[in-house]
Amino acid sequence: MNIKDQNLRVKLAVYPNPAQDYLNIKHNSNLKLKGSQIKVLDSYGRRVISTHLKESRLDVSKLSAGTYYLKVNNGIQRFIKLRYLIPYTNSTISGI
Repeated sequence: MNIKDQNLRVKLAVYPNPAQDYLNIKHNSNLKLKGSQIKVLDSYGRRVISTHLKESRLDVSKLSAGTYYLKVNNGIQRFIKLRYLIPYTNSTISGI
């Protein structure tokens, strides 16, 4: 990677992480995020979502639970998709 490539690299922030239904996307670039090509890759590198971003959040509700990588332009960020959250209470572990 040369200096020119490093200057073009976009740093992404995604939240909430882990996500359930939607993933919010922020970046450090002056480039417009809307309309950017978005790719979501699973832990095997397979593309599971490929779209153009219409807003600064992405619907991930149909993804299975697991670890994924979000790629926007030259930036890449890891995120975790949860199927559902189980609230921690004393009754949650009382059956142990």
